[in-house]
Amino acid sequence: MSKMKPIPEGTISKILQQEYNLTLDTLKPVNYGADEHARSYHAVTRDGSPYFIKLRSGPFHTAALSLPRYLYDQGIDQVIPPIPSNSGNLFVDGNGFKLIIYPLIDGCSAAEIDLTPAQWRTFGHALAAIHRLSLPYTLRKNLPLEDYAPTWRRGTIENLAWAERTYLNDPISQELADFLMVERGAVLDLVDRAEILSRILIDAVLPPVLCHGDIHEANLLIAEDGRIYLIDWDDPILAPRERDLMFIGGGVIGRWKKPKQADWFYQGYGRVKINPSGLAYYRCERIITDIAIYCNNVFKEEGSLEERRTSLHYLKSNFEPGGTIEIAMRT
Repeated sequence: MSKMKPIPEGTISKILQQEYNLTLDTLKPVNYGADEHARSYHAVTRDGSPYFIKLRSGPFHTAALSLPRYLYDQGIDQVIPPIPSNSGNLFVDGNGFKLIIYPLIDGCSAAEIDLTPAQWRTFGHALAAIHRLSLPYTLRKNLPLEDYAPTWRRGTIENLAWAERTYLNDPISQELADFLMVERGAVLDLVDRAEILSRILIDAVLPPVLCHGDIHEANLLIAEDGRIYLIDWDDPILAPRERDLMFIGGGVIGRWKKPKQADWFYQGYGRVKINPSGLAYYRCERIITDIAIYCNNVFKEEGSLEERRTSLHYLKSNFEPGGTIEIAMRT
């Protein structure tokens, strides 16, 4: 649930009219993604044209907009670019928020359906094109470079220590603390493996490419006509290609686990030598990151009861048979 303050419909309508020459007819809030600093809407203008509108507060990286715009302009049709305003900007500054507008693509995420072999191949082909792309300096300078920082590993260790020594009155927090104590060995093993693998990769100096950074199945949009789109470019990074490839077969969210899916994907992606240490590192590191984030959500008691229960559920799901931890260790 978004923590961003609601913006009056009249304010949004005024911006659309002044900055995009669009006259608003209907505006419908939608729950999209887990970004607590954003609000999303489906809008229809007087001429019947549909749009997706995103409002953002808090930290904002312009590369999340300029990058998909550049990719689309380079002929990568599996990216949805933001629509420029009348002044050519990819967002408009409101009073304490930024407004971005996109074409509205009706469909669902790949977390809801099974991709066809053809869609897997298209996905692979699109991601390969992105990884091969040579970015201009104006874009590269705004992207982070992979440094294998131990930030989330340390955060997870701190959460383990806190759960072990703290008495909790809140039942959800106590349930999480009890679970972490049962799985403490598995968590520490995961952190140790990620630390060792990070040192191997630093020494290996794998060449960085443009990576989406979070291309799990919920960030793949399947349109009603079957076309696919790589969405949510909030975390692009210059990193080894394994940063993205670890999601294929990694089990994040839950559906991408089957070997035949990877076979179809690489038919589109092409033959490439994958560094197994890189793949293993990113799978371990992703789980560690999620554990730290979910712990923060539960222990700090900042979200609603439902949101905190959901965080607890997602954290536990990593430890299930055939889950992400088992896959990462097998990698």
